[in-house]
Amino acid sequence: MSSEFKPGDRVKFKLTSQQMIVKAIAKEPSSNDITIIEDRYVCMWFDGVKDQFAIFHKDLLESFPPYYDSMHYANYE
Repeated sequence: MSSEFKPGDRVKFKLTSQQMIVKAIAKEPSSNDITIIEDRYVCMWFDGVKDQFAIFHKDLLESFPPYYDSMHYANYE
């Protein structure tokens, strides 16, 4: 299974443009082991009061480009 997103990726919820961070690939317990829930991700965001968590299907998420502060960004090549 190839993951479209990985933990730590910044994503945006397509319906509201809410910025979030992917915390993990969604999993659920089964009788023998833990099963990965296909194409779903646990995401986290801060709503101004506390951290929020939810599981989203990959089709509802899109990559959010990283933010680079020109005052603190350097090219180390």
